[in-house]
Amino acid sequence: MGGPLVLAFNLEDAVLKVLGGLCAALDIRLKPVPPEGFALPLGAMAGIPLGPAASPDAPSRNFTEPMLVMCNLDERRFDAFLQALRRSPIPTISLKAVLTPTNVAWNACQLHGELCKERERFGR
Repeated sequence: MGGPLVLAFNLEDAVLKVLGGLCAALDIRLKPVPPEGFALPLGAMAGIPLGPAASPDAPSRNFTEPMLVMCNLDERRFDAFLQALRRSPIPTISLKAVLTPTNVAWNACQLHGELCKERERFGR
């Protein structure tokens, strides 16, 4: 697995600039993902080699809502990142996830769909 990484989807340039500084201060690499990359497996974006069977054949549809995926952050860095994000001038990004063995082969659109379902279920 690679080093600490945050995948960023649908963030404006000004937000990416602030987020980039926040990530740099915590020694986290920031990787903005353009819409054409939304169909790729999240693990592949994070540099995790996936076998041919690991990449799902799910349909992908782009989305426009901002989303962050945190990859390979230890507990200390994870907590520091979330705290810094809350204190920053960045508008709230409600869709955030951690890369896990369950979602490593999903693409961004699948993860977005699951996060939206979860948000509806919990009324956020």
